Amino acid sequence: MSQPPDYPGRQRLKRAAAAAGSEAYQGAFEAIGSVLVAGGFGYWVDYQWETAPYGMLVGTAVGFAAMVLRLVRLGKEIHPESAVGLGTKDGTEEVTPAIVPSDDDLGVGELPGVSSVLRGEHEHDE
Repeated sequence: MSQPPDYPGRQRLKRAAAAAGSEAYQGAFEAIGSVLVAGGFGYWVDYQWETAPYGMLVGTAVGFAAMVLRLVRLGKEIHPESAVGLGTKDGTEEVTPAIVPSDDDLGVGELPGVSSVLRGEHEHDE
């Protein structure tokens, strides 16, 4: 199996992708853990004060809200360029356009996976 050609910035791009992937897994485990911990606390409350099933329902709802909040924050950490509607000082909303990497960011003049070869724009050296 052949390796893709090495280009400037390739290692940096691979490290950034790996870091984003590990952050996503960590956030997913934290999100699921929040539902389990809050549900467990609700179960304990039900057991202590015989309020079944209300403690479990409230605990699960609080855990689910914490999970959604964590996933939203994680999404903003991993993809800050896609956050829109950031408020400004005068109270109006400012829409942030998606950031397209420049030549300096990637070390090449194209986005990853969108090669000129794949688009059929490759010039043959004949």
